[in-house]
Amino acid sequence: MNTERPNDYQMRMIDYRLGQMAADEREEFARSLQQNDDLRHDYRQFVDIFDALDEYEAAAPRELCSKILGAVRVTKLINEQVPASVERASTDRRGWSFPPIVRELLAAAASIMIVASLWLSTTSHARRQAQKLLCESNLGSTGTAVSTYATSYADQLPRINLPKDFKWFDPAQNRARRPQLFLLVKSRYVKPIWLVCPAVPAKPVTPEKLDHLDDFLPSMVVSYSFQNLCGDQQFNEGQRQQRWVYPSTMAIMADQTPLLKDNTLVRDFEPLSSSPNHRGWFSKSGQNILGLDGSVKWQESPLVGLSRDNIWTVDKVRTYTGSEVPSDPTDSFLAP
Repeated sequence: MNTERPNDYQMRMIDYRLGQMAADEREEFARSLQQNDDLRHDYRQFVDIFDALDEYEAAAPRELCSKILGAVRVTKLINEQVPASVERASTDRRGWSFPPIVRELLAAAASIMIVASLWLSTTSHARRQAQKLLCESNLGSTGTAVSTYATSYADQLPRINLPKDFKWFDPAQNRARRPQLFLLVKSRYVKPIWLVCPAVPAKPVTPEKLDHLDDFLPSMVVSYSFQNLCGDQQFNEGQRQQRWVYPSTMAIMADQTPLLKDNTLVRDFEPLSSSPNHRGWFSKSGQNILGLDGSVKWQESPLVGLSRDNIWTVDKVRTYTGSEVPSDPTDSFLAP
């Protein structure tokens, strides 16, 4: 029978579950779990409560940060304005203080808040790391599909003859156009499920009759940005082949561009900002980037290759209308 106080007993289980124990303590606790049926039963019941938290999605209100900062400023102001006489009065010989039971309750509440905060931050971090890996897998699968397509079509990326006034963002319908990427879906090289980043709360939709479509339907979610090929007609075959000279630095797909927000074009944006897909409280912002060689890399910066090519921009354009295209076939411009 375990003789530790319940508090210490439970804290040890929490430390073990969160991986906060020293190596020797962890080995000893693991052996105890194997040998002691009662301990194993208690541990399983205890951590099941916390495992349920991992399935819970808690969205912090947008104004939470500003409210906390406001409360801190107000508290600081009050503390600065409290007269010294009041402070002395609080420490007179009457010795007023909280009753013992209140102090214990406050201490218990503080402990619970600390443990819950540590647990939520740990599980949120683990979840985001898993989402990054699944996102990498999605892009890797798409990269394999692009390579397969290029093998069939002489090292070319999917190309469609488009009218001269074609815009990759339709202002009338307020939606992005992706006919080249859709060609890979329509030709069964890419599955729609690969085009939904796991960090984005959306479910992939696959229409029954893809053959009758020329672009994604509004109901079909696409949370990645593909190489902008809308101006590919201006390049001859030899120029397009230049993309394969340094395929590892030729980015062809990544997490969604910050040029789009809520399916709306952000006409003026910060060029060095990161994709909105993986932004969060407990991890650094960044994006997975797929190279033409099929490699996928996580980067906090949108700059790729020795030339520091910005994957979100074309040339030095800062304000976008939805008609911009690369002036060079090796310019990685991932939009929309």
